[in-house]
This record gives sequence, structure tokens and C-alpha cells, in this order.
Amino acid sequence: DTPRGILVIATSNEPERLDPALLLRPSRFDRVWSFPLPDEEQRLRLLKMKSKGSFSEQALQNAAQLSQGFSMAYVQEILATAVTYSLRDKRDVNDHDLLQSVQVLRTQIKQSQNSQPLVGRSGEPVGFRLAARDAEDATL
Repeated sequence: DTPRGILVIATSNEPERLDPALLLRPSRFDRVWSFPLPDEEQRLRLLKMKSKGSFSEQALQNAAQLSQGFSMAYVQEILATAVTYSLRDKRDVNDHDLLQSVQVLRTQIKQSQNSQPLVGRSGEPVGFRLAARDAEDATL
């Protein structure tokens, strides 16, 4: 008897690394959707919508241009990271925070593609902390 009312959703940023039998055999996944990375206009629209007037038009346009290759999740993270900088420094968020967060996330993406994770080494920065440290070192 076929189970009713069961919905399974799976996601992957790297479907080419999955076993082909999982993706290509009947009854494994009935539908497969692919979502391409957003273009500059889509990134700018999301930045404008989510920032709610916190940044200048020019800063938003620069962030949209500099974030080529970012997924929509990373585009949203640009804003979250910018707000984190302002909260850390106990001040209002500004255009510099926005552009700095793009650079930090770009570094994070690059490092995640080029290196093995440092998980397990006590005291070593990992992920965002590592990217933030390296981005700050580059601006000194």
C-alpha cells in the first residue's frame, strides 16, 4: 500500500555529488527543481526589500554588483552581517557595514571552496569567524 500524506523534500547545493541512482531512478524523487543563482537585479531587489531604507541607494547597488555568485541566502546574510557589525559597535548600521559584510562573505565563500574545514581544532576560527578575521586583516 502506498503511504499517503508523506512529503519528502531534499535540498542540495551540489547535486552532481549525489549518487546518480538517487537522482535518476524512478520513484526516488518525483520532481527536481533547480534554482539558478540570482542576477544583479534580483539581488538588488532583495537587498532593497529587506534593508527597509537602512542604506543608501548607491551602497545597495554596489552590494548587488559585488555579490555576483551569491545565493539568495547569502544576499540576505549580507544584511544580517552588516547589522551584526553595528550591534557589536553599539551604533546605527551604515553603508560601510553593508559593503564590509559583502567582502567578508565573499572571503568566506572563497575559503569554503578552496580548503578543508577546520572543525575539531580547538581555538581555531571556523566559517564566518575565519572569513571575518581574514577580511579584517586584508583591510589593515
